[in-house]
Amino acid sequence: MPQYSKPPITEAVIEFQFEGECPDQARAKITRKLRKRYPVEEIMQEMLFQGSSTLVSHSVTPIGFKLSSQDRTEIVTLTNTGTAPGLPVNRSAALSTSQLAPYHGWGSFATRFLEAWDIVEKALHRRKVTRMGVRFINRIDIPGALDDAGRWVRIAPDMPQELPMPVAFSVNTVLPLDSDTHANVGMTVVNPVLPFHSAILLDIDVYWISPIPDLHDGRAEILNSLHNKKNLIFETCITDETRQLFK
Repeated sequence: MPQYSKPPITEAVIEFQFEGECPDQARAKITRKLRKRYPVEEIMQEMLFQGSSTLVSHSVTPIGFKLSSQDRTEIVTLTNTGTAPGLPVNRSAALSTSQLAPYHGWGSFATRFLEAWDIVEKALHRRKVTRMGVRFINRIDIPGALDDAGRWVRIAPDMPQELPMPVAFSVNTVLPLDSDTHANVGMTVVNPVLPFHSAILLDIDVYWISPIPDLHDGRAEILNSLHNKKNLIFETCITDETRQLFK
């Protein structure tokens, strides 16, 4: 795959979802281990409302944390899900790492996630991973007006010949890539950040749907496979003229 000097990635995310919640004591231990690299801490909370026609009450419950680097471009979050009381839900949690622009490459990004996961796994004594996903959000900045989307992307609404091509659109699809992997692909015209430009957001979320191995090496291999498939989707969705924008 091409190596671009100006990749259009605005955010990259790796996420593991796993069985069981992360208790407060383990979460505090994980936070201490991660704080050296991620010194900025935010507590994530869930607000629940209960009431009747005459009385409404609410409660606030901590469900996780969001830690960031000093410049807020490197982020790690650990959250519990399914915490609403009285509901028949499976208790679970999720660890994710994010890289905001500038993106420095897959090798360092994947290593950073696996280092954080190793800390979580040691604190929680190994949990069964139920979902693995890799998501990349790309903003393609196009000079001038978006008169012909087909010049830049290969996903666009299939319009009748009697009608003009739209200057704004949103397309979302789920792709069964193979027996192990699916992908959510979205493409949307968004407000431009740069003056005298148009912008298209290409959002690619690739995730594993087969049983996930318990061994570290097996999971790392899956992550690399998901990333390679993300690259294939990205390159398939853009044109040669778009590639010139990233060089």
